[in-house]
Amino acid sequence: MDAYTHDAALVTAPAPGRGFVAFGDELGRIVLVGQDSQALAWAVELGDGPGPAEVPVAVGRIRQGKQDVVLAMAKDTLYGLDRESGEKRWSELFPGGRARLLPQAGAGRFLVAAGDSGVDTVKALSPNGIVLMEERPGGATLAWDEGDAVALYGLEGRTPSGRAERWTVSVPDGEESAARTLPAGTVSAATEVDKHLHVHTRRGVACEPLTAEGERWEFAADGDSVNVDQEPPTVVEDRVVFRYGEALYAVSRKYGGRLWKFVADGQITGRLSTAPRAGEEGSLLLFGTDQGTLYAVDSRSGKQVWRHAMPGDPVHGPVLDGDLLYAAQGRTLYALDVAGPRRG
Repeated sequence: MDAYTHDAALVTAPAPGRGFVAFGDELGRIVLVGQDSQALAWAVELGDGPGPAEVPVAVGRIRQGKQDVVLAMAKDTLYGLDRESGEKRWSELFPGGRARLLPQAGAGRFLVAAGDSGVDTVKALSPNGIVLMEERPGGATLAWDEGDAVALYGLEGRTPSGRAERWTVSVPDGEESAARTLPAGTVSAATEVDKHLHVHTRRGVACEPLTAEGERWEFAADGDSVNVDQEPPTVVEDRVVFRYGEALYAVSRKYGGRLWKFVADGQITGRLSTAPRAGEEGSLLLFGTDQGTLYAVDSRSGKQVWRHAMPGDPVHGPVLDGDLLYAAQGRTLYALDVAGPRRG
């Protein structure tokens, strides 16, 4: 296991790739570290100066020609930073509401959603900061990047019908689809597989078919969770995997029956990553907890493959890049082998 120790706490998930890892720290800086050298390349302050008010809410990367652009969201401004020097190439202001950099699905562009209590504005931008599309959706409370379109969600009580709905807007044409009703209690974006939408609900997960021949089902998890997961469920092979409090569940994608349940040592936080198992069937499900533990769980059996305890602060990430898993905790950036932490 390799590690880089920073001079301040890391507050975003790492963004690894092409020899470097980017992240944001508690002083409002965007930081770039070498993947192999674990050496600091640069640290750049955003906005008017350091301090908690400037803490970035997201860090990402996108390729522009032969160079990378590091994307950083701080307060209401998005910055495009030169990968080599950290110099600010451009910025885009999102006044009047919190802005969120959406996980990138489309090539050559990225999406930002902004709004105080919902989604008032969605912009598609190129790597050099040119606005390719700007939409002002009415009634949307959540947005998600689906590659050739942005999916918009109006959750219960926030739409004219009072029911949860989903519609899409093509990028960059801006063509809007008809709205589709989602299962009661929907709280997340959807994963679409084989003409079925899979969503998180307040009590678990549900499936909504897009055709008359499809199967509709709902699954309720045990107990109540204090966390509401707005990211879509993970579909792996023939199963839907989702987190609920301290538990990770897998249910059948076909009929919604429970396949297994794994209980971690604390609330599951950050993102759920997947990686193939070398020479074996199934995949590894990789996640962290608020107790500072990283887990790898087998997608077929639900059994723990390995765990790595880092007692203390919650884990940001993990994020997969090749055969390495990157996670941030406290002042430390970790790089672990997907097959399991190396000892000695």
